[in-house]
Amino acid sequence: MIKYAQDYYEEYMALMRDDTDQEIVDAFNKQVGNPGWVTARAGYLAAIRKQLNERGMDYSEIGDKTVMSYRYCVVLEGKTLIKLGSLTLKDISLLFLRYMKHQHLDSLSFNPIVIDFNDIELRYRMDKHNGEFLIQTNALIKELQ
Repeated sequence: MIKYAQDYYEEYMALMRDDTDQEIVDAFNKQVGNPGWVTARAGYLAAIRKQLNERGMDYSEIGDKTVMSYRYCVVLEGKTLIKLGSLTLKDISLLFLRYMKHQHLDSLSFNPIVIDFNDIELRYRMDKHNGEFLIQTNALIKELQ
């Protein structure tokens, strides 16, 4: 039996119905940077968008009624999807600290501090280390999933 995008869409909608809002956002973020395109993915992405709409979530930073961008990972604040470049320094610093605890626990003793950030990358420095370090914001989010 041949499956069409609508068939996949209905399957994914049923699977996502009991997911939390955060799980839907995680599903979105997992698709960021994925260049592949097949019928199953079309159904999956349509189901993600429908879930965002049904839950009354604001995704205006990454899309509208006709298009959705999978270029940047997002975080969920209340019912709003936000690109990292739109966060406050305090919020991005807390997210970065979670990342460091998760991925580089031994580096916390060097007091890593966010210097600058945007949608693409985050720059930071650490005590007893010369220079600055970079991490791609998409990589930061994906490592926390």
